[in-house]
Amino acid sequence: MTALTQSLLLIGGSEEALHFEIVNSITTPPDQANMYEKGWSTKGENRGYGLFVVRDILSKEDHLLLNTSVEEGLFKQELIVLSQIAEPDDSGTLFTDVL
Repeated sequence: MTALTQSLLLIGGSEEALHFEIVNSITTPPDQANMYEKGWSTKGENRGYGLFVVRDILSKEDHLLLNTSVEEGLFKQELIVLSQIAEPDDSGTLFTDVL
């Protein structure tokens, strides 16, 4: 029997940025050290290109940020699209807005 998985897409924004958060339920935490490698997948062969391409795009674009976390059976990725390249404030935080 296959475990039931759930996915959620949250979209929010402000004048400074757009936020896209994808949340997936997981039974086993992914290998965060290797999951951006070409061909890495938990789903079998001939897969594993999505996160590899995302990492490549992020390395070329200063206005895109990606936050990845695993907590309480959830795998979360938040893509932040800055409206302009921002400097952190005194606390080191770019924005305090929360989705």
